[in-house]
Order: sequence, then structure tokens, then C-alpha cells
Amino acid sequence: MDTSKPTVRDLFDSRIVYEIPRYQRTYVWGQFDQWEPLWLDVIDIANPPHITSDQYDLSSRKPHFLGAAVLKGLPAQAEDAKRLVVVDGQQRLTTIQLLLTSVADAFRNYDELSHLESMARELTINWVAGSHSASEPDKIHPLAGDFQSFTEVMKASRDKGELSTISGPIGDCYRFYRQKASHWLADGDNSGLPVKDRANALLTAICDKLQVVAIYLNDGENESAIFEALNARGEPLSEWEKVKNHILFKAGEIATIDQGDLYEEYLLTFDDRQWLKEIGRGAAR
Repeated sequence: MDTSKPTVRDLFDSRIVYEIPRYQRTYVWGQFDQWEPLWLDVIDIANPPHITSDQYDLSSRKPHFLGAAVLKGLPAQAEDAKRLVVVDGQQRLTTIQLLLTSVADAFRNYDELSHLESMARELTINWVAGSHSASEPDKIHPLAGDFQSFTEVMKASRDKGELSTISGPIGDCYRFYRQKASHWLADGDNSGLPVKDRANALLTAICDKLQVVAIYLNDGENESAIFEALNARGEPLSEWEKVKNHILFKAGEIATIDQGDLYEEYLLTFDDRQWLKEIGRGAAR
């Protein structure tokens, strides 16, 4: 395996598709344990104390480590976008895309921030000949359980559509960061700093000061086993997620079985969040 330390800009500043394999869990990050701490880390970088407009330079600020992303290359498909399967790190990569989209939409409300809006949105869209790719506009292709809501958020943002009605944790994540970014820009009036300086600092903090350790696997390495081992830390895998992981990985070893069909027909229903609720046992019920 090979390793590197890319920033958010390095991860998304190209025509690229991060494939989320079907054996992985649905989106489980939430406000108090993940979204809020990440936002606080970002604004801690973007808003050093006792700063003035002519000092708003983040070049000396140290990068913030987001964690690891384990990736494995896939053959290029439509329009030659680079493709990587996300063995581990899909929660943070998805969250970063939602953060960038929310920030771009917050910038959209200010005429003087149109250039910064374009810079943020460039990192969320695969462009082809000046327009977004018709077949794969998004840089993340999530698993079936989250695909619809993620796609709805990204499409509505691109098309200036309605995002308030998109339900589930992915819609909630977008709205959380949209509110935070909007408040950050509005608070600039109280700070005495131009809104463009604050917006530029916010985008720089996200794009150039958030960093991951990327681990790139070779063809012979067992990504399913590595995924399960890595997720022994952090948010624990449910027993169902471990079983699903194993079933789909083993199915992938049989040429006559399509993982997608197997998942859709037999396993998808058990990704419903009602099956993740904890219940008591015996007298404790």
C-alpha cells in the first residue's frame, strides 16, 4: 500500500468519482459527535484571535488532521473520470462534500462572493466541456441506502432548487452547515472585517487546511477485512453491518452473482434505521 497526506483540495480538485461499496454502512455521522466538532475545527483555523483585515493570512496556520481514508483504484469508465473505491473514510468524505456544498450556497447570497462560490462548487462537481457531467456529476457515488438523498442535495444545490424538504441525516448535515456558514458570513458585519475576507478564510480553512492520511491499496489486498478492522474504532459497526459486509464480499468472489442485485433484492430492507435501534433482552425489555 502507498500513503499520502492530501488536503480537501487535493482530494477533489479533479474529475474523480469515489465509489462507496455496498458492504459499507449508511451515513451515520451526526451533529454533536461529528458535524459540530468539524465546524469548530474549521472556524478555529479561519478565525485566529486578535486578527485584522490586513493580517487575514492563513498560510502559517497548521493543517488539521481529519483522519484516514483508505482507497483502492478502479478502472476508469464514462468520460474517463478517475475512480477510487472508498474502503474506509466514506463518512468524512461525504461530510466534506456536504460542507463544501453548503458553503457554496451560503456564498451565493453575496454578489461579491461569486468567485469564491465557483471555487467551492468546483470541488463538488465533475465538469466536462464547461458543464457538469451528465452521467456522473457528483464526486461521490454512495451506496444504495444513501444514494437518493445525497444525489437530491447535490442536484438541488447545483440547480438552485429546494433543499428544506430533503429528509434524513444527509439533508440534516447540509442544513446544519448551511446555517453555520450563513451565520459566519453575517457575523462579519460585527467583526468589522469585509465579508470577502471572512469568506476567503473559511474556504481556505476547508480546502487547504483540512488534511487526511490517504492509504492506497494494491489489487491483492482484502479491502473488506481492512474496512472491518479499521471500524473497530470510532462509531462501532452494528452486527448487521458486519454480516452484510461479509455476505457482499463473499458474493463478489463469485462471477455469476451481481452484488448490486443481491443487495437490492435481499439486503437493502435491513439497512432501514429501524433495525439499528437497540432493544432490551429478557427482563430488560
